[in-house]
Amino acid sequence: MRQGIFYAVLALAIWATLELFSWFGMGALASLRGIRYVPVNVTTISDDHRRILERLLQGTTTYTDYSATLGWTIKPGGAAPPLYRANAQGIRADREYSPHPTPGTVRVTAFGDSFTHGDGVGNADVWTEVLARSTPGLEILNFGVGGFGLDQALLRYRLEGRAYRPHLVLIGFMTENIKRSVNVYRPFYAPSTGQPLSKPRFVLREGQLSLLENPIGSLPGYQALMADPAPVLRRLGEHDYFYQHQPHSSRWDLLPSVRLVKLTLDQVQQQVEPIVRDGRYNIDAEAFAVTAATFDAFVAEVRADGARPLILIFPSRQDLQRHAHQSPRLHQPLLDHFDSRGFQYVDLLAAFEACGSGCLITALVPGHYSAAGNRMVAEYLAGYLEQQGLLKRESYPAAP
Repeated sequence: MRQGIFYAVLALAIWATLELFSWFGMGALASLRGIRYVPVNVTTISDDHRRILERLLQGTTTYTDYSATLGWTIKPGGAAPPLYRANAQGIRADREYSPHPTPGTVRVTAFGDSFTHGDGVGNADVWTEVLARSTPGLEILNFGVGGFGLDQALLRYRLEGRAYRPHLVLIGFMTENIKRSVNVYRPFYAPSTGQPLSKPRFVLREGQLSLLENPIGSLPGYQALMADPAPVLRRLGEHDYFYQHQPHSSRWDLLPSVRLVKLTLDQVQQQVEPIVRDGRYNIDAEAFAVTAATFDAFVAEVRADGARPLILIFPSRQDLQRHAHQSPRLHQPLLDHFDSRGFQYVDLLAAFEACGSGCLITALVPGHYSAAGNRMVAEYLAGYLEQQGLLKRESYPAAP
């Protein structure tokens, strides 16, 4: 009897020690390597996401809204005071735009994610508005949408942008966006997102870009998601890199040892097809191949429409910090791809370089760009466009 109790206590002590060491191990990985256990929720949706979806179904969203084609978009006439306002066309602006540019005006359209949209600052302080205001004869329509991937940006150009007959099309891409090219349900990739929605994505089939349409193509699909999440989430995960490659949540996650084992297996799994390898985009990964092919398609379509494409690469705060330490550029393989294709692009790392060593990166890029960061981008682009002769209407073909 006593021997049985002894072994039971010993087993309990060993188990407790294992859990304690696992807990310390998780902390060490987080603090020393920045590796954290962020599982994909495959059976439920969070209370916050449920509330957002309920507002969506009730039609009470104020600035962004559901889109069957894009996943989500800017709501026509939407507002999120005090920062964001959209016009009746769903473009971030305080004015309406005619279908055709005014004679003598260079019409520019901008597509991309929250860095194109200008999250974190008011309409007057967004780089597109600052650039247009400081450059007579330049009109810029901001089609950026928070959370967008390059795929959604291209689809919004097809759906809405080309109808405004731009002369110059700015294709915005923040360096993290490569991961969105292989994401279908945003919470799989960003669990705390304010857009708990599905999106379309492209895949490569026999070397050709092929569209997988938004898997939740109607609002009732979100009613089904809330009523019985697991089967819907399983379906959404079929073409989602993060569902396929990240650990799935379970009730056993309460144990540090379980989390540590799953995190270790996750790190091993990520070496099979990492999106980033040795501090740069992995050119052998699906994410890179799809992103590069999407850029190819975007540029080709803009040119076919008689407009001029210009790619803008928006650096994150981490990019700026790495650059300050002379580390390799995360996105250099993509720049190499652009060079091989003869694409015109601006790496906006240069805009922040112009500020010199006296600039505080955290003040310019606290998350998204501050008002000062937006001004730096606008000033740099104004100089670039002037240098390239792109501020003159005669530099472009006849209005498309």
